[in-house]
Amino acid sequence: MPINELQFLFKHEAKSQMNEKTTSVPSTSRRRRIVDVVGFVVGIGLLSWLIVIAVRNGEWHRVWEADPRLLAGLLGCTVLSAVLTGATFWITVRPVKRLGFMDLQGVNLVASMLNYAPVRLGMLSRFAWHMRVDSMRLLDVIAWFASVGVLIGAGLVICSIATLLVPGVGLVWLLLVVLGTLFGGWILGLVPSIAFVRRHGRGADRILASPSARWGGLVLRLLDFGTFAGRIAFALAILEITMAPSHVMVLAVVALVANLIPFGRLGFREFAVAWAASRLGSDSVVDVPWEQLALLESLGEVLVYLPLGLVCSPWFAIRLRGGRGA
Repeated sequence: MPINELQFLFKHEAKSQMNEKTTSVPSTSRRRRIVDVVGFVVGIGLLSWLIVIAVRNGEWHRVWEADPRLLAGLLGCTVLSAVLTGATFWITVRPVKRLGFMDLQGVNLVASMLNYAPVRLGMLSRFAWHMRVDSMRLLDVIAWFASVGVLIGAGLVICSIATLLVPGVGLVWLLLVVLGTLFGGWILGLVPSIAFVRRHGRGADRILASPSARWGGLVLRLLDFGTFAGRIAFALAILEITMAPSHVMVLAVVALVANLIPFGRLGFREFAVAWAASRLGSDSVVDVPWEQLALLESLGEVLVYLPLGLVCSPWFAIRLRGGRGA
């Protein structure tokens, strides 16, 4: 969830002097659209450069000859990630409003698909749906999404610290993650009691004050981080690359953080993963096609979100056109 998009929405709310009955959906400014398009062009340039290197130096026969179970695992991690993300939105919104679990899964798939557009439309499509179909106030949606962003950040910190302390991912690492989750959930539970947060939290304090939303959302985000690591691990196995578990976790962090870049989904994440992997190195004796690894990991996401998002698009458009209670 890009920070500058949330900042833009806060500015929109301030300019419009939002009240309890406001239901207008925020739109992007011309400057923001220009930035998005420029970022998309730069991202496509980076992606094209990676593709040229991967086609020239990559070992693509490893992909064609890979065990089907590895390919299924690569795609399965994205399917599981999609379900976990939809579940995160569902459980965190419950203190504010009860929404349908399957509806949020569909919205998440469409929003994920729209993030591949030149102007990253995923977040705006979410706002349009929840304000028009679910009749939610702008402030409530902002608070909800901000809370999810906090949980994502907390999950990243927990996994990063555990990996730094115990590079050999195993039972001790898992124990640290559990302890970190307990501590992190406890700390987040104290946040709503802070006077400044109550005054300026715009409703996010209600979500963090809810044990089910706080603990459930945090656990779901940690599990989703595991799907990013799993997708990296399956891509490495397909390409027959051996890498330390701690390095797999680092690449998962890089992929997840780069996924939040607001200038377009394509190019930046792949470049970040390839660059980080080249710095980490591997235990393989063969030449490692890092650009191919980055592209394969990303492809494992594209091949799920694009078709499933397209399948859900007619339902999304009809419900959105119908508006409230459709």
